[in-house]
Amino acid sequence: MIKVFPNREKLSKAAAQMFSDLSSKAVEEKGIFSVALSGGQTPGETYKLLSQKPYIDKIPWEKVHIFWGDERCVPWDSPMNNAHNAFAAFLKDVPIPSAQIHRIYTMLSPVRAAGHYDRIIQDFFRDKEPGFDLIFLGLGKDGHTASLFPNDPILQEGLRFVADSKDPEKEINRITLTPKLINQAAQVAFLVCGKEKAEILAKVLNPKSGSEKLPANYIQPDKGEISWFIDKEAASQLKGVDYEISK
Repeated sequence: MIKVFPNREKLSKAAAQMFSDLSSKAVEEKGIFSVALSGGQTPGETYKLLSQKPYIDKIPWEKVHIFWGDERCVPWDSPMNNAHNAFAAFLKDVPIPSAQIHRIYTMLSPVRAAGHYDRIIQDFFRDKEPGFDLIFLGLGKDGHTASLFPNDPILQEGLRFVADSKDPEKEINRITLTPKLINQAAQVAFLVCGKEKAEILAKVLNPKSGSEKLPANYIQPDKGEISWFIDKEAASQLKGVDYEISK
């Protein structure tokens, strides 16, 4: 499903509605809802909406478990820390038990932090194959998503659910979910805004034959669904791609 919205506000409301709908459905069916959040600027407005009416009253927060798709290896109080930003945007304002917020321990070394988060996820799902109900993802101008960068061996990872990586441009260590785990989600939703994303988005959604496979193209859910929520500016270079225009 590819939906194009006139602006970030409309996109953010649609993403918040997806969170609300899927959380209610998951809790009704199995008593729990698990979601992995994305960092970056694009989902910020969606997160703020979740702490406001009507969404805050419709989401069964007491049954929600929050995880992250990736994290920078920076202190908790850094403005670059994804979990810190999510707390500031909405987690501090919603009635979710603190024990159900599972952030990545960046005080550990990257390798240890990745291993620790891998164990947290496996312990959470216990005897079941890990698979989140919803994962929000963004898209970088180089085609990266989560902290999966071009040509990184992690893209081919077949065993680990979490791995350490490094941003090749900023040289910042990161922790990321692997494609193996992301592709086991019931629903993956990419949120993409801005004209600066138009060129790379067109390459991801309509790759040329024989062209280099971008990290975002490795996200193909095994049994779940993938959705693209895109604003008008990011969609400006899409050609040969079927999409729905939302008002």
